[in-house]
Amino acid sequence: MGIWSKTCTFAHNRSRHTSSHGECNRPGLRFFSMEYTKQALTLIQQIETLKQRGLIIDDEAEALTILDRTSYFRLADYWRPMEVDKTSHIFKPNTHFNDILTIYRFDTELKQIIFNAILQIEITVRSKMIRYFSENHDPFWFADQGHQGAACKVPRC
Repeated sequence: MGIWSKTCTFAHNRSRHTSSHGECNRPGLRFFSMEYTKQALTLIQQIETLKQRGLIIDDEAEALTILDRTSYFRLADYWRPMEVDKTSHIFKPNTHFNDILTIYRFDTELKQIIFNAILQIEITVRSKMIRYFSENHDPFWFADQGHQGAACKVPRC
């Protein structure tokens, strides 16, 4: 059986798993074959599945657009806390698709704020490093082979 076969999944070799279906081989990883029986669902089928599980979808056209753009499984992480049963994936009463979108959008905006802050920190650190080496060595310190790999003591900012 090939490594990339659709009937083969893997687990890190430290995990203890057993399988009556046989094993796939690859150094460092242990593969177990298993048959996947689920078929892909169309966007409309995804909407119907969510509704059957109790999710209230006020605007199906918008939900179709969002699932098409964002994906079912990306949003699934945001609706899991709203499930009353994690096995059958039944939603808690009065759970709306818009509630999931509100959490998803909040998370997206929070990530953007955090990444923008990280970007500013990165720019500041780079600027200080460039200024220090340019002032204490020469403007082309980055091209000097003698500085590459050499231990340099940089004073605290």
